[in-house]
Amino acid sequence: EKIESFNILVMQMPMDIEEARGFSLSNKFPKLILVNSKDGPRPRLFTLLHEYAHLLLDTGGICPSDVYDISDQDEAHDVQVERWCNNFAGAIIMPRKTMLDEIENMTDLEPDRTVSRLTAKFGSSKMSTVVRILDLLADGPRRQKYREFYETMLRKPAKTNRGGDGGRDMSKECIIHNGTRYVRLVVDSRARNLITMNDMVQYLGLKTKYFEKLESTI
Repeated sequence: EKIESFNILVMQMPMDIEEARGFSLSNKFPKLILVNSKDGPRPRLFTLLHEYAHLLLDTGGICPSDVYDISDQDEAHDVQVERWCNNFAGAIIMPRKTMLDEIENMTDLEPDRTVSRLTAKFGSSKMSTVVRILDLLADGPRRQKYREFYETMLRKPAKTNRGGDGGRDMSKECIIHNGTRYVRLVVDSRARNLITMNDMVQYLGLKTKYFEKLESTI
């Protein structure tokens, strides 16, 4: 909602997690961020902020499945941009001073336990947490331990979000997939007779029988 208040459409749709975690479009207005709904909630937050950083730079792009791979030290412009967007997202979720204070209080813990505690505190994913730690710690034995832990995690396949087991709420799913701002725009356009009912069905991908609940929800 905060990002949408800047006139940016935020949407979600399922994609192959090995292909992309999300992408952004900066060459259209309003600008757009799309996040992979197959990803977990915490990685999705990181992707959202990563893509928002791209839009701030006016460089829309694709957030690849290996977005957490920091092994590429190439100084090419696009690599530097990806690195900056990662740092931007990590800094919002895990502010520098608070993060350093927390790490300092856990010097006696192994990397896996430290990362687990920090993810619980900041609501971050494990990969984004360990990448943030590596970004903040100076070179030395301690950073090397986290680097080794990071290498172990990097070899693990990305987990996909399977969703809940309860009954489906189609109007709620419509808002989640299309974003609040876009749904409101479509609903308002229909109320003002600027589009037809069939247009609304196509724009939202929702059957007419769910429209009444959608309008009361939105």
